[in-house]
Amino acid sequence: MRLRVILYFLLLTVLISLPAGASSAAGPEPGPDTGQAVAPLLPVTGVGWQKITVDAGPNVEQTLSLAINPLTQQPYISYYSAAVKDLKLAFPVSSGGDCGPGNTWSCSSIQYVNSEDFGPYSSIDFNSAGNWGISYVKMWPLTGVGFHGTPVSGNTQLYTGVETSLYSAYASTSFRYAANGTASFAYLGFDGINFYLNFAYYNPLSSGTCGMSNHWDCEKISKVYPVGLGTSPSLAYAYNFAMIAYRDSVYGHPYVAGRVASNLGNCPFSANWQCNLVDMNTVVAGGVSLVSNYPSAGAAYYDASPLHPYFIVADGKSGNCGWTCMYIENVGALPNDDAQTGIGLRNGKYIAAYTDRKNPNNTLLKVAYPEQDGNCGPPDPVTTRRTWRCEVVDSGGGTKNVGRFLSMRVTSGGVVYIAYSNDTDHTLKLAYRYPQVYIPLIRR
Repeated sequence: MRLRVILYFLLLTVLISLPAGASSAAGPEPGPDTGQAVAPLLPVTGVGWQKITVDAGPNVEQTLSLAINPLTQQPYISYYSAAVKDLKLAFPVSSGGDCGPGNTWSCSSIQYVNSEDFGPYSSIDFNSAGNWGISYVKMWPLTGVGFHGTPVSGNTQLYTGVETSLYSAYASTSFRYAANGTASFAYLGFDGINFYLNFAYYNPLSSGTCGMSNHWDCEKISKVYPVGLGTSPSLAYAYNFAMIAYRDSVYGHPYVAGRVASNLGNCPFSANWQCNLVDMNTVVAGGVSLVSNYPSAGAAYYDASPLHPYFIVADGKSGNCGWTCMYIENVGALPNDDAQTGIGLRNGKYIAAYTDRKNPNNTLLKVAYPEQDGNCGPPDPVTTRRTWRCEVVDSGGGTKNVGRFLSMRVTSGGVVYIAYSNDTDHTLKLAYRYPQVYIPLIRR
């Protein structure tokens, strides 16, 4: 059955609207929500991709996440600093910064000196009111997944535990707001033998099953393939309909779980979810990323085969692999199993970010997007011309490895932002590109 039909059925007949509302909580801490002056748009020097070092570290490059503030269109990056074992948040400021080019960014607004170890596997998102939330993993002294920010408008929670008792270890969160502004995130739990995909969402109006004052509901969905950070789930929304991309536990194929009405789903541990195969031909190396493209969806991932380690973009329309799979480019060496991908929509078309590892000693950050006369992707059946354009975002200067960890978002105005790692220097980088403006030629 076509995914388009499935999504229509789910949305029109069994859609669950996550609960909305507000409850009293602690006031906001000093930081981006408390009157920080909005910075101007990031500067452009020359043409093409702009690249800056946001945090020079050391040891800040892993498990990062990027989101766009809908009110300012500015990028915010959540990440973990192994040097201080803390969750950090970076965003551009007009003055008083402590990182980035010329201290034009703030990197320490939510960091504080403590003896705990928390912040890996963070994920950030904004609701339509401009409130942000971050999910993350706490490593020590109490293992679990936590939340920091605004679960619903009018309510702020500071470093609250969401799930701390079900598993012996936690990993890989993916946080998103539903259309009604309610916080939710997918995460992985390890019971000592297997990894499991879970989903938590904030429930302010009644007692939930987990979290601070039992205001969160937590569900186990499915077993997942337990290798590396690439087991990361990817959560996306079509309005209030939640979808999670992950790797299945048997073969490592990419799957998507969709939230449905009670007892109508087929997922192993929750009948509230429908688990559907994305690509029957591919075992995935690295992370699967997901974007809603209503009434369809798009996913990006790497093929784990050493014979054809392709970067693949799959569209939810029924096609050659289950979905419609587009083999974008052979990335050369098999990607690290914790290598990440990104996918978004620009002008209604997919744009995807990935790592080219043809030279394992100099990995490249690249993007791919549809183009009639392209240089990669599947050929047009009539003209035989390639139908995608692959371009280098950061070459690593020819000597460094970049882009293994990445997170990409596209603004409503078409600005593409990619936060990524420089694995050689252990720094946090940002690349961005504004839409091209063509000046018409005037003949006299």
